[in-house]
Amino acid sequence: MDPVSGNRRIFVVDDQPLIRRGVADLIRGEAGLTLCGESDGGPDTFREIARARPHLVILETALRAGGGTALLKELRNRHPQLPILVLSLREEDVFAERVLRAGARAYVVKLEDGERLLRAIRKVLGGGVYLSERAGMRMLGRALNGARRQAASPEARLSARELEVVRWIGHGCTNREISAGIGISVKTVESHCANIKRKLDLKNANELMRFCVRWVSEESYRTAS
Repeated sequence: MDPVSGNRRIFVVDDQPLIRRGVADLIRGEAGLTLCGESDGGPDTFREIARARPHLVILETALRAGGGTALLKELRNRHPQLPILVLSLREEDVFAERVLRAGARAYVVKLEDGERLLRAIRKVLGGGVYLSERAGMRMLGRALNGARRQAASPEARLSARELEVVRWIGHGCTNREISAGIGISVKTVESHCANIKRKLDLKNANELMRFCVRWVSEESYRTAS
């Protein structure tokens, strides 16, 4: 079944009448879509949306009346299941990821052709997320780079017990003090130290000590920030 069959209702929020009219004409000319309301983003917007009960809201993020990003977040708070498609003049390379993180399901630049907007509408009404291929690849690249950085972190490479030993060493404790504090033998502490050096490619005890002190210092900063 067509995901937008059955007259799916669209509500448009934009403070430019010409843009609203253009989007309205596009929707009216498409089978299965119905314009159920429009607003300039003023104080009555939430009431009008609640009354219209749309399946999708198309929202401009550069509204003069209070800011579209704030309205997006408030819409998500009031209607968490309501899909929102952001229509904007701003470059998607900069703003697309930001509005998706704020809760939007699609980002379309106003200068794009009407067919792209219709594809985005259908994708979102079908339960998907819409971005241009370029923006999607850029976001995927950032996600993969973040995953690689996470995989390379000490937290990812060391066991919970090894991180505990790192923390004790970073606080200046000897192997015997670590043994008594954790409740394991000195030989087991030494084994953990050897594993830490191997996993982190540390050449000797001095490099291990410097790493542990730095890691504890950075951990304290992360916790405080």
